[in-house]
Amino acid sequence: LTPGGILVLTVPYGRAHEDDFQRVYDSAGLHELLAGWTIVHSEFARPTGSVTWVPGEPSADGEDHGVALIVATPPVG
Repeated sequence: LTPGGILVLTVPYGRAHEDDFQRVYDSAGLHELLAGWTIVHSEFARPTGSVTWVPGEPSADGEDHGVALIVATPPVG
């Protein structure tokens, strides 16, 4: 990023796993990925149907999947 820039990151979010198509992050994985970054804003959404999404994190049982939107600034120095 250029000095003063911001990162806007969207990633699959839910039960952490990786397959041939994607890596899905859970809370711990996101914190590890963004270690040192300052998270300015975060939002989560989960599907409630084939075309409908609502705000909120996936269920704790890992059955649901969703997305995370993270806005962050880089580490200083």
